[in-house]
Amino acid sequence: MPKMRIADAEGIRQVTERLVRAAAEEGNAVIVGRGSAYYLHDHQDAFHIFIYAPFEEKVHRLEQEGKSHSEAVELVENVDRGRKEFIKECFGVDFPHRQFFHLMVNSTIGEEATVQTILDGLAAVQKAGNGSGG
Repeated sequence: MPKMRIADAEGIRQVTERLVRAAAEEGNAVIVGRGSAYYLHDHQDAFHIFIYAPFEEKVHRLEQEGKSHSEAVELVENVDRGRKEFIKECFGVDFPHRQFFHLMVNSTIGEEATVQTILDGLAAVQKAGNGSGG
């Protein structure tokens, strides 16, 4: 019978890193979060995008999904704090470490404009020929 191991934070982080790197090596992947920009900051074919929204906009979106105001505020605070702690603990940098991103987009410009901005940014990086994107 195989030995069972209890998953701890470091074990989960290691598995996540292996999966992110494997997806990047396979190519043509969109990896959302999971520290991927940090794991792959030196990966030449990666195009790193940080999509963000102001605190109140995130709260508003959750309220539209049926959360109460206090639930939405608590959820946004917890998720934001968790992301900051994860990046600081695992990579020793503040979240978001802007140097790891090619493009940062405020999603309040709307879904269509956000997508178009990302496509334009990718095209610009590819045209510049620095090897990123794909």
